[in-house]
Amino acid sequence: MKGIDSLLDELETNAAEAATSTPESIVAKIENELPVTPAAASGDMEQVIIDLEESNTATPPEKSTEILAGGEENILPVIEEPAAPEVLEEKQPEPKPKKASTPRGARFTFDGKDDAFFEKAGLQREDFMKCYNEAPVKAMDKIQNIMHWFSGGPDLSVYTRISLHSLIADKTASSNSLKLAMMSYPEKPYPVGTASTQAGQMMAVFPALGIAEKDGKSLTLNADSPIVKKFMAEE
Repeated sequence: MKGIDSLLDELETNAAEAATSTPESIVAKIENELPVTPAAASGDMEQVIIDLEESNTATPPEKSTEILAGGEENILPVIEEPAAPEVLEEKQPEPKPKKASTPRGARFTFDGKDDAFFEKAGLQREDFMKCYNEAPVKAMDKIQNIMHWFSGGPDLSVYTRISLHSLIADKTASSNSLKLAMMSYPEKPYPVGTASTQAGQMMAVFPALGIAEKDGKSLTLNADSPIVKKFMAEE
């Protein structure tokens, strides 16, 4: 056995050689220490390297296997990735066919009405048309509705009926009295704003139709009006 001193000397010598060695000198030293093979003897080191690489190259198995007891191989099933869920297109509801609009009846107008039409209501055509054209828009609608009713058209509006009842009962009327009549209507009391607006319109409607005569801010009933007589007969 070597002594401790000789081992230390070898370590120092090897360290010194490693510090001063180059990669080329290390490769040459390894080649000298390897056993001589036919390929090495012929100097074909490149072939040796290729052979070593090929021997170390592992061929991947085609299928995953599991070694069972007894040395049998069990081929594991190949797990496939789940298919992406099929996205169903949301069907839009088919548009419903539009209902055919019901044609409205022709709007009642005074166009083409002769003098006899107005005289039947106790009116003079020229005087009536002058008052009609000077009335507010909403009052004009009410005048048309009353004349339409008088000539066989649809029933009067609730506002008109309340106002006529009040005028006939008191023989006179004012904007305030008509407003109170609507606000105190038993079946449906109207709010002050609605009652006030409707009463103001009636103050222009009744004189234009000859239902009442206007004297300042008050109205006086014209009991001889054909419109008043028709209303009283039906009520």
